[in-house]
Amino acid sequence: MKTALGFILLFTFLEAYAVELKVYRKSKLQHMDRSFVLHTKSTPDQVVLDCQSFIQGINIGKAEDAVLFMMDAQDCEDLYHRIDGSLRKSQKHCIEVDDEVRGDYSCS
Repeated sequence: MKTALGFILLFTFLEAYAVELKVYRKSKLQHMDRSFVLHTKSTPDQVVLDCQSFIQGINIGKAEDAVLFMMDAQDCEDLYHRIDGSLRKSQKHCIEVDDEVRGDYSCS
């Protein structure tokens, strides 16, 4: 019974972070070459695309409260280039995340 309750709570927690992030601007994280703060109105938490650290991906939140959506190095770099391409065209870039990064695309 405790195991079933644990799984229900775990899946409820994961679903709480199912969100579409609409990135309208990015800025470099201080002292980092390949880590960026993604500015979005989709969530009040800080969103960071970290393609430089040992564990790479999208972090939503700060410090120990952050939720990490892990990515491999090439996927992280590719996402950065797609975000950059959208922003250069004066478009927003949408990223769908739930338990992982599901997809991304230019959006309005």
